[in-house]
Amino acid sequence: MPRLFQDAWNRKDAHALAALFSEDADFVNVVGLWWHNRADIERAHHYGLTTFFRNSTISARRVKLRQMSEDIAIVHTRWKLSGQRDKADEALGDRLGIMIFVAERSSTGWIVCAAQNTDINPGMETNVFRNGKMSAVDYRDKE
Repeated sequence: MPRLFQDAWNRKDAHALAALFSEDADFVNVVGLWWHNRADIERAHHYGLTTFFRNSTISARRVKLRQMSEDIAIVHTRWKLSGQRDKADEALGDRLGIMIFVAERSSTGWIVCAAQNTDINPGMETNVFRNGKMSAVDYRDKE
């Protein structure tokens, strides 16, 4: 699943990416936007892949599979994203994250029924919301 997602992303093929998901799938992105069906997942990814992610590549790194039953699996993957653009069309630095897929076996093969994507913020423990802005913080003592 992570490799198929990666391949569709890198081809900028939102339709192929969305085809990995069931019609009623849920997808939560890195900022908490929550799409509730395949059409919305495709529409959102088409927008990103044709704008700020148009020059990006994503690479699935470590993959961990947990088979819950013959027909249900949870797949985690660490990913790296390169080539994102900012609003001024300047290149941004690489991002790292973890994505989780919950998949079920269907009559036509495995299909994702839920996914969630989370950015990794190195050295941070949690987020705080202060003065209208969210930022990552580390509460550990620094010596």
